[in-house]
Amino acid sequence: MRLFCIPYAGGSASIYLGWRVPLADIAEVIPIELAGRGRRLKDPYYNSFDETVQEVCKTILSQVGSEPYALFGHSMGCMIVYEVIHRLLAKGSSTPVVTFLSGRSAPHRRKERETPIHLLPDDEFRDVIMDLGGTPVTVFEHKEMYDISFLY
Repeated sequence: MRLFCIPYAGGSASIYLGWRVPLADIAEVIPIELAGRGRRLKDPYYNSFDETVQEVCKTILSQVGSEPYALFGHSMGCMIVYEVIHRLLAKGSSTPVVTFLSGRSAPHRRKERETPIHLLPDDEFRDVIMDLGGTPVTVFEHKEMYDISFLY
C-alpha cells in the first residue's frame, strides 16, 4: 500500500523520509512536497487553500490507480487531508483505505482564537509559535530564516 504524507505548515515533506525503512514491509511512504517548501522552495506559493487541495488531489490520483492507499497529515496537513478526502468523494474517485491525522484537534473540538495566529503582530506571533513547539529557536534568531519560514 502507498502512504501519502502531508507535512505541517512550513514543513518539508523530507520529515517523512525516515519512515521509509521502518514501514517498508507494510507501506511505500510517499512524502508530498508542497509548493514553496523543501525541494520545491523556488515554486510559487499557492494562491489559496483550495489550490493546495487541488494539487494534492492531482498528485495522489496520478499515482494510485486502483491500488489501495493511505493518507497521513500532520497539523495543517490534517486540514489538507480532510479536504482531499471530501474532494475525492465528491468526484467519485478512489478514497484511502485508512487515514491518519495527528497534531490537530477535530474541527468540532477546536476552540477558535479571538485573533487568528497569522494575524497577530510579529512578537505575539513568534511567542505563540514558540509555545506550540516544533520550531527551532534559530528560525526566529535569523531574519532570513524567519522570512522564508513564515512571511512568504
